[in-house]
Amino acid sequence: MKQLDLLIKEIQNNLSSHEVDGWFVADFHSHNPIARKFLPDDVFLSRRWALWIPKKGKAEMVVNGIESKSLAFIDVQIRKYQNFEDWKRTLTSMIAGKTIYVEWCEDGKIPYLSYLDGGLIDLLRSMGCSLKSSENISQEHLLLWSKKTIESHCESAINLTSIVQGVFDRVSKAKPYELDESMVQNWILEGFEEMGMTTDHPPVVAVNGNAGDPHYATPKEGSAKLGENFVLLVDLWATKKSANPAYADITWMAKRGKVDKVVDKGFYAVLEARDAGVQAIKRAFLEKRSIPGYEVDQAVRGVIENHGFGDGFIHRTGHNLGLESAHGDAAQLDSYEAKDTRLLLPGWAGTIEPGVYYSEWGIRSEINLIINPDPIITTEPQKDWFLV
Repeated sequence: MKQLDLLIKEIQNNLSSHEVDGWFVADFHSHNPIARKFLPDDVFLSRRWALWIPKKGKAEMVVNGIESKSLAFIDVQIRKYQNFEDWKRTLTSMIAGKTIYVEWCEDGKIPYLSYLDGGLIDLLRSMGCSLKSSENISQEHLLLWSKKTIESHCESAINLTSIVQGVFDRVSKAKPYELDESMVQNWILEGFEEMGMTTDHPPVVAVNGNAGDPHYATPKEGSAKLGENFVLLVDLWATKKSANPAYADITWMAKRGKVDKVVDKGFYAVLEARDAGVQAIKRAFLEKRSIPGYEVDQAVRGVIENHGFGDGFIHRTGHNLGLESAHGDAAQLDSYEAKDTRLLLPGWAGTIEPGVYYSEWGIRSEINLIINPDPIITTEPQKDWFLV
């Protein structure tokens, strides 16, 4: 973690060109993960706290009096409060009437930006504060990846591709109905362990109609058999067990025997759409412009719709990758669930994963892409069915 005083100085340099008075960061029990990034990992505050970073002048941190000694080492002015009325008076003296950045999004459109509770929003507005979303400044200073983190992600990405291809090879050697989804899932988990990886949730292994559920959870018992004719979706995400974790997240498809022509058509439409997303990002960088997340989603969605599968593409194109889970808080590739206007900047890492889903079948293809400083695909793109 960068030293807090240096981080604040960088933020204030950035704020100098913004039409705000500063950035107000508040948290309680890590409800605001963006705020939590201002504190060292080994510091836990059991009471509400806030950090005020003005455009000019000294930053101030507001903490409960019983916890002020926990932050004695931090090079920021500490203001102590004792109870709620004291908390309210302190905030009023600090930010009343000011235009402030906060972890809030109008109408709650983007949940990755909406972390302050409604009561605190009411309190800030009662003080005459004008609220603006910290969407861009929080991404730029707190949510993008360092070179070391990107290197860690690339290791995870290579491992995941090796695991899924190895698992598909094992499936191809099995007889019809010899395997079920949970057995394949266990092979993946064994692969994680062998490669020193960990995950926050088990991988998805879904056959035929189960692949038509975008968030299918493979059951440990009674999962579907892999018979004579099937499509198989495998979605796996994990990170290295290391001091510098960074997730990778991929989805591959396999098939055996005969499948309907519409399934083949859907598969190749998804691959084409995925690649259109990559090209949209690369084209923007060749034009020396940063592209917002929603534009990538629109480019991908247009291909799916042109192939007649628009009604089956029922989620955003992709998500930012995280450190503690596969999902991060930076820009999402989304114009569907919400219009994410944040830019894909150097240090951004995420997935491109279009899919189409119906009652009898589903298709998804997922690759990872980073901006470092230009767009780079870090996971092998599937180019055709894996025949098992």
